[in-house]
Amino acid sequence: MRHTVRDFLAVVFNPGEATCFSCDLKGTRIYSAYEPPPHSCFFSINPVHPTLDLAPTEPYHSPTKARRADINCQAFRTILCEFDKISLDEQLALIEYIDLPVSTLTYSGGKSIHALIVMDEDLERKAYDAFVRRIYRALGNEVDASNKNPSRLSRLPGALRDNGNTQDLISVRSRVSAHGLDQWLENRGVSQEVPVPMQDSFEGMLGTRMLSSRASPDTVNFLMGVYDEGTWNRRLFRACCELFKNGQDYQQVIQQCTQITGHLDAKDVSTIRSAMRTAGR
Repeated sequence: MRHTVRDFLAVVFNPGEATCFSCDLKGTRIYSAYEPPPHSCFFSINPVHPTLDLAPTEPYHSPTKARRADINCQAFRTILCEFDKISLDEQLALIEYIDLPVSTLTYSGGKSIHALIVMDEDLERKAYDAFVRRIYRALGNEVDASNKNPSRLSRLPGALRDNGNTQDLISVRSRVSAHGLDQWLENRGVSQEVPVPMQDSFEGMLGTRMLSSRASPDTVNFLMGVYDEGTWNRRLFRACCELFKNGQDYQQVIQQCTQITGHLDAKDVSTIRSAMRTAGR
C-alpha cells in the first residue's frame, strides 16, 4: 500500500492540532519555479499552540502571535531519531536490525533518514524527556543528540530540496504504546530511570571533590535534573560558571552536564565553553 503525506500527518497529529510549517528561515523571498527554496520544507514534530506565545522571550515576540518553541508545545508524543553519522544504507540496516519501533520513516533528500516514534498517548514533559534520554542511550553514538527538543523541526515528506532530491516518504506505520516502547528499551538494556536520594546520587555523580566545593543548592538541583521548562540554557550557563569557579576542569564539567540529560548538543557545548571563559578558566 502506498502511503501519502496525509497518512503521514494523520499518524503524527490529531484532528484540530496545529504545527509549524517552514519553507524558508525568513519566509518572504519569492523563488522561481525552477529554483527550489534552499531550506525546503520542515514541520514541528509536536503540536504547538495555534494562536498564542505562552512565554515571549524577546521584545519582538508577542503573546498573541504563535511561535514555535518548546514552551508552546501542546502535546508531547513524537520523538525524532536521526543517524546522519553513517551512510543511508547503514541507517536503514540499523533501524531494521534493532527493530526500532518507528511510526514513520522519511528520506531527508540528503544524507539522513528521519525516524519518528509517535506515542499513542500524550506524555507529561518530564516523562517525554525521560523517554528521549533512554532512546538516545539505547541508540548510542549513531544518533544525532541535538534532536531532543519537542518542538524540533523535521523534514516534511514530498517537498523538493535545492539539490533536486525529494524528501521521500519511506514508511508509515502506527503509533507506539508507552508500554511497548518501555519493553523495547528494557530489552535493549536501558532500564527505567529510578530516582535515588539526592545525596547518594550527587556523590556518585560528582565525587568528593565536587562536594567539598560547596556548590549552591541551585546548581545541585540543576545537576540532578531539576529545572523549569524553558530555562535550560540559562541554568546550564550559571551552573557551569560555578563549577569552573569551584575548580572543576573542562572534561569534568562536560561529564557532569552530560549526565543530566544523557547527551549534549553543539549549542550546549558552546554554552559550557562560554561559561568557562566567563569564569576566567
